[in-house]
Amino acid sequence: TLYIFGLRANYMRTFRELLRAEGVRVDREPVRPGANRNRGKTPRPLRVRDGPKYEYSEERPVLPHPGESDSPTVEMDLHSLLQSVGSTGGTTDGDAARPSVKFDPVVVALFDRTRIRDALAARKQRMGWHNLVIRADMVDRLLDDDQWYVLHAPPERMLATCLEDVWALERVAVELVAAYAGEFWDRRRRRWAERITVTSTS
Repeated sequence: TLYIFGLRANYMRTFRELLRAEGVRVDREPVRPGANRNRGKTPRPLRVRDGPKYEYSEERPVLPHPGESDSPTVEMDLHSLLQSVGSTGGTTDGDAARPSVKFDPVVVALFDRTRIRDALAARKQRMGWHNLVIRADMVDRLLDDDQWYVLHAPPERMLATCLEDVWALERVAVELVAAYAGEFWDRRRRRWAERITVTSTS
């Protein structure tokens, strides 16, 4: 039994991203003892560790601009909380009612976009999204649009009264942009795995 504890919800999200990059299924599904989960369902594709890997395949998915076809919506919670994930898949959250906030465009204008691009490139390398194509204007398009994310945070945390506040919010923007890229890449990887499974069994 494995329990992971964190003070911020985005820690758990990063942990799940690392698991997905290794091919570990992290979506939770309740199971009744003795129940056959595969009855009447198409078997889920299994990733063979020594088999073909999506990140080294010939596919080159292009990260879509917000609002384009197949663009994801990501959600992040910045409230301090104690979240645990156990082998049963249970999650604890101290408060279900949390306000949704957006970045102030004035604050966004102060972000160092080159630094955000570099952070996204580093995240791409670390997470193994080797075949993901990220266009040069992607960070600008994401930062100039606030419809692709749902951000839960105390409103006072979104205020910037000094440079340290701007840098802190910039780090939040990096996490959101990385989550957007990761959600899209993982979605394409699952589709690819399903096609590979169908091809290998036909």
